[in-house]
Amino acid sequence: MAEVLAIERRGAPTAVVSVARALADVLDGEVSTTSAGRDAVLDALNRQDTVLGVLARDHPLSWGIATRAAKPVVLVPPRGIFTPSAISRMLAPLDGTIESAGAVTEAMKLFPHTELVVLHVFDHDTVPVFWDQAAHARRDWEREFRARFCPPPDVRVELRSGAPEEHVAQVAADEHAQLIALGWSQHLGEGRARTVRGTIRDATVPVVLFPAGRS
Repeated sequence: MAEVLAIERRGAPTAVVSVARALADVLDGEVSTTSAGRDAVLDALNRQDTVLGVLARDHPLSWGIATRAAKPVVLVPPRGIFTPSAISRMLAPLDGTIESAGAVTEAMKLFPHTELVVLHVFDHDTVPVFWDQAAHARRDWEREFRARFCPPPDVRVELRSGAPEEHVAQVAADEHAQLIALGWSQHLGEGRARTVRGTIRDATVPVVLFPAGRS
């Protein structure tokens, strides 16, 4: 049976367990809890039955675990911000990178019965050159985009322009998504993970981070 690991903080009640239960319901799994240190948590995440870990985004170990975990890690907003009791819709941003495309694939595999909305954000370097020259530009572009990144016909695609980190949290709120799925390289160096950092900072719903290249 799939196991969702809720990583709690001693003496600081959070919404982590309730989010873990909502995820376990989607996965038809069960929840286990721990308040152990980083290495013990990483060992627990490596167990075969453990499919993902859940912890507060302001947990002292949040980035230390997220940057090292081989399994997806869910970061939960602070207590008092909306916490979903059920998860039926998920937002997955795509920016053309391998990491973001991988997140869509992994999200569909892990949550096959959850409605998926894909967000693509253009900037001035990535907007198609033909976009303003044909009445059917969006339809043609979306057909090709779906063929490359999200084949299921029931996946809805939302488009925005600008920087991805400026839009993800707001689109998630507008779409009433209860979960945001992001792929990342697990690197937090200067200039890296801008979308991940900005989304986790602004999101009012949990964010699941899929490590790039995981099996």
